[in-house]
Amino acid sequence: KMYTQEGWITVQDKTYYIMNGAVCKNGNYATDPTSGWLILDGEWYLLDTADGHRLSGLQKNGNDLYYLDPEQNDKMFKSTNQEDGWKQLNGTWYFFRGWGGALNNGWNKLENDWYWFHEDCSMASAEWIREGGNLYYVRDWGGMLHDQWRKENGIWYYFRGWGAALNNGWSKIGNDWYWFNSDCTMASAQWIEEGGNLYYVRDWGGMLHDQWRQENGVWYYFRGWGAALNNGWSKIGNDWYWFNSDCKMASSQWLQQGENWYYLRDWGGRLHSGEFVVDGETYYFNADGVLTDKKELSQVIVIDPGHQGQGDSRKEPVGPGSSVMKARVTSGTTGCVSGLDEYELNLQVSLLLRTELESRGYTVYMTRETHDVNISNKERAEYASSVGGDILVRIHANGDDNSSVNGALCMAPSDSNAFVSALAPESQRLSQCIIDSYCQATGLRNRGVMITDDMSGINWSTMPVTIVEMGFMSNAGDDSKMADSDFQKKMVDGIADGIDQYFQ
Repeated sequence: KMYTQEGWITVQDKTYYIMNGAVCKNGNYATDPTSGWLILDGEWYLLDTADGHRLSGLQKNGNDLYYLDPEQNDKMFKSTNQEDGWKQLNGTWYFFRGWGGALNNGWNKLENDWYWFHEDCSMASAEWIREGGNLYYVRDWGGMLHDQWRKENGIWYYFRGWGAALNNGWSKIGNDWYWFNSDCTMASAQWIEEGGNLYYVRDWGGMLHDQWRQENGVWYYFRGWGAALNNGWSKIGNDWYWFNSDCKMASSQWLQQGENWYYLRDWGGRLHSGEFVVDGETYYFNADGVLTDKKELSQVIVIDPGHQGQGDSRKEPVGPGSSVMKARVTSGTTGCVSGLDEYELNLQVSLLLRTELESRGYTVYMTRETHDVNISNKERAEYASSVGGDILVRIHANGDDNSSVNGALCMAPSDSNAFVSALAPESQRLSQCIIDSYCQATGLRNRGVMITDDMSGINWSTMPVTIVEMGFMSNAGDDSKMADSDFQKKMVDGIADGIDQYFQ
């Protein structure tokens, strides 16, 4: 049929375009003259190529979906920017590009958010998206969820800054570490074995660290970086614990390491520093927890073998801040019968005393172990302080112009001593304990405790101190006895007994 007019006509509720006296069916799009697209004054219309009527609403042409807007005489809807391309049709959102085709098949960023469009061009909403091995979630308004937690069916997920949910391992979020399974679900209230280590995540997901956990009656401890302790000793607080290869804490059992034996209490900490009953038997454990056949005490004793091979006449203050000066250290006396120099006798007895005290469980330090030293009385007292001594026992022998003078005594400071008055009561008690036990063991005359404030070895002390004058080397009887090795054993036993009595 030939028409005399050009333009749109409506026949039986269908609209057609008349061009050159006939119904236009294929459109006038030069690039694809059979596509059905009709371009008039810059606007696009889509014609049904079968009969030429104008199409309306959602229409597919080729591989793309378009919207021919009925409210705009079926003009093709298209965007001019990233905001005005949206169209909601029958409750479903679409986005139409500047050339008209709707977005589809994947992610597209519009303004500041990412959206997923299905194959049919509909926008995903409030749904999970699996793509490229990753899991995503889009909110009800379509935007990709990111940098946020989401809980669904009681399970938590966390979405990274670029949108994919975390999975397959540890991730730090805020101040805590979380484990995400291969399916992106957050682990909670469960054990995690990874990289040869054992971890535990709490019910809210965070990795347990710096804490104990008990499960099925077994204790575990988790380090600062999260892994449970295993394979050996670990100090937690003030106690040492043993953790097995499976990370379980050992308790109520004996443990052998090399040649050493230990015992672990019911709460895990190893026994140490004292006497304990285990299974009805009494055992001694040293400060390191090692089973020993002797009692080990906590007290630290410093022995000062008086004098040295060569005296030092240079001066030092008699006490802290004093203007009174004395020789740093003198050479001592000599045995009238034995010919021993005092510094030799003092060291002989001191070495024996150390052995005896250590056998009784004390920790012992000595200011010197040879004669070839130069240590002043002040420096000896300072050394005793530096090793944490509880008492300072200075070993000396006496001398007098009168060869008949004999016996033993101890020296201690007075209550009014200008330097160590606070130490005077305990120093006097220590001196009394030692001299009484010493004279009882040796049979030497007990000359008691001599109070003196002139001794720099006393005045520089920071702990209870005594000078043991073992006997008179100027007296033939005392000198002969003190030089005898069997008698020295009695001397040592007496001093050690006095120290035991002092600490009781």
